[in-house]
Amino acid sequence: MGGEVRAFIPLFPQRHIPIILAAILQAGETLQKKIPNEHENRLTRRLCRMLNQMIIFRDGPLSIHPQQEILSPDPEKDTPEGYIDILVSCGHGSEVYFAIEAKRLRVRSASGRMTAGNDDYVNEGMMRFITGQYAPLMKSGAMLGYVFDGDTGMARS
Repeated sequence: MGGEVRAFIPLFPQRHIPIILAAILQAGETLQKKIPNEHENRLTRRLCRMLNQMIIFRDGPLSIHPQQEILSPDPEKDTPEGYIDILVSCGHGSEVYFAIEAKRLRVRSASGRMTAGNDDYVNEGMMRFITGQYAPLMKSGAMLGYVFDGDTGMARS
């Protein structure tokens, strides 16, 4: 069994996904940016601290892991394949997780220019799920958009 790859890996339990998404929405209601164009990694860390205070994450079975490094499948490679903004594990091993990628949307730069963030959301977020960089063995993942100007209707369009 040593270095042998298993033919089947269990999937992340689908029943946990609505609980995770509801918890993110609940915690997100009070999450505030500290500066006008704050980077999403700082927001995500604060969000994860809030989530870790909720019973389902604090006492299990789910665990929150912010900025989780993605290891290469090649054991000779010593650099990460990337980072998952929020990884939710469920105690079924290191390859069974729910990945969440966070991006900023509708951010105003220091010069006052509005940036929609759509390119990053799609190319640096969604495409990483599609290409298999994030959660290649899992059936589900999620994108989290921090809408900086509060106009969720414009962010959706």
